Amino acid sequence: MADHFSNDEIRASILFETDKGQQKIHELGKAIDELEAKRKIHLQTMAKEEREGRKSSDLWKAAKKQYDKLGKQIKHNREEIDKETKALDINNMTMAQLRKQSKALRRELENLQEYTKQTKRQNKN
Repeated sequence: MADHFSNDEIRASILFETDKGQQKIHELGKAIDELEAKRKIHLQTMAKEEREGRKSSDLWKAAKKQYDKLGKQIKHNREEIDKETKALDINNMTMAQLRKQSKALRRELENLQEYTKQTKRQNKN
């Protein structure tokens, strides 16, 4: 026997899922901020070691390793934010998320236009 849900129940379920998505996006954003702060400290350490002519020191190498590791974590978190944002209903996105989505779509359109122009030029030759 099929379950029947009212429109209000369906709407509440969608809003709950959207709120969970927004919360995850917010948490990932905070994590990125923390990771970037840590990454900045490692970058400063690397710069200090380079100024003192110790680019091949163990301290510089350790800072570089952590710097790269944090960069990968930041990239992963940004990919997760993009995935969560794409899963959101457009009506429930914040203004900042809508602007970011708009920029990404504009960039894709510009790339497509450039590719089309290049293809036309190549076909003429």
